[in-house]
Amino acid sequence: MQDQTTKQKSRIGEILLEYGLITHEQLAKALDLQARRSRRLGSILEEMGYLDIDTLLSVLSKQLDLPSVNLFEVKVSSETLNMLPYDQVKSLKVLPFKKTDDSVFLAMVDPHNRDAIQNIESAVGRSVKPYVVPHYQLDKAISCFEKEGYGCMNFEGENLMEE
Repeated sequence: MQDQTTKQKSRIGEILLEYGLITHEQLAKALDLQARRSRRLGSILEEMGYLDIDTLLSVLSKQLDLPSVNLFEVKVSSETLNMLPYDQVKSLKVLPFKKTDDSVFLAMVDPHNRDAIQNIESAVGRSVKPYVVPHYQLDKAISCFEKEGYGCMNFEGENLMEE
């Protein structure tokens, strides 16, 4: 088994190949598309039909050694959303999706961003529990907030699939 440092440095394409989840040909096609679209590889592989969302989330969790969250399946109260101002959600690519008395559970595109975590902990007065989320899901959520407003109503993740 790889040690923690090596595991975190592994690229998602290498992990997917190692586990036999994609072929070298599929990876090459996705990398070509990534070079033209400048999007995340995992999102491109899912879009191309080579991965499903559950597999992508599982691999991201393994790659980063953190839990993952599927924004398409969460419901978030406006009270939880309002823990963070929209400008932080948008600039840091994060979304609070659950809270307890002492913690906030945060969907993050970059869950190893220590500065973001520390800033949010200071702002909300609670510890942050980071969860990895695919970039495209958070982009869809932000796009939804641009249209419908942020924090004025509950967030229904299943509505993102329709976008």
